Amino acid sequence: MDKKRLKAEFFLIIVTIIWGGTFAVIKTGLEDSTPLMLLTVRFGASFLIFTAIYYRKFKYLGKSTIINGIILGVLMFFGYAAQTVGLAYTTASRAGFITFTFALFVPFLQVHFLKKKPLAGNIVGLIIVFCGLWIISKPTGGPFNVGDMIMLIAAVAYAFFIIFMDIINKKENPEMMTAIQFFVTAVLSLVASFLFEDPFIILSRDFIFSIVYLVVLGSVFCLYMMNLYQKDTTPMRAVLIYSLEPVFGVIFAIILLGESFSSKEIIGSALILTGVLISELWEFLRLGKRR
Repeated sequence: MDKKRLKAEFFLIIVTIIWGGTFAVIKTGLEDSTPLMLLTVRFGASFLIFTAIYYRKFKYLGKSTIINGIILGVLMFFGYAAQTVGLAYTTASRAGFITFTFALFVPFLQVHFLKKKPLAGNIVGLIIVFCGLWIISKPTGGPFNVGDMIMLIAAVAYAFFIIFMDIINKKENPEMMTAIQFFVTAVLSLVASFLFEDPFIILSRDFIFSIVYLVVLGSVFCLYMMNLYQKDTTPMRAVLIYSLEPVFGVIFAIILLGESFSSKEIIGSALILTGVLISELWEFLRLGKRR
């Protein structure tokens, strides 16, 4: 198996584990801040920290890098902002499920933009993952509403973000791409905050803890790892790895929020893990049969 791809997918799994804790952390942070202002502080602080660490990389900053960074930054903003705003109009379970429908768009975008056909194992794994996600998120609560539509916009934005990240980061400096994404997302979040909400921040201990987690781990580390390593695997495989987020989310919810672990969540988590393993091992098993 490709060692470079395995290394990349290992770090993407680490990213997914950390993301699994962000739901509980964001839930805590939103008690002392409006959603878009939380995004502003999160990505503004991430930009300052990341720039302080990698300021020497700014010598690679050219017109192409700025344009490509803005493209990824705008897509990232729409994904995060739509998901945050949509939560005000729909249930968390439906939000999580609808957001992950970005996985349905990725195979088609991958074929169109990258000329890469997903393996049969990727498709089989995706179907099993969706079944597990349906069980674990229990997306019920009435007919399709405006919040669900906003979540669908987030899903489309995430799908394009993953595809364009694969295209752009193969020819651009990952540090510069990450820094520009942080800056663009912070600026757009700040503008949207004053346009669509009455922004406020309370600098409580819980809020500071949330920001530290979201900035240092959820943004500076995770998004840099995505920019650095996602290009070494396929968008389809990356999507299936990211599907592990709700599994880790349940685990963190139990540890940090004291929530119980139901039998449905056990079954759903097992199906998601099975789907990811099928996708990961399909090529290996196929090569084994050929031998």
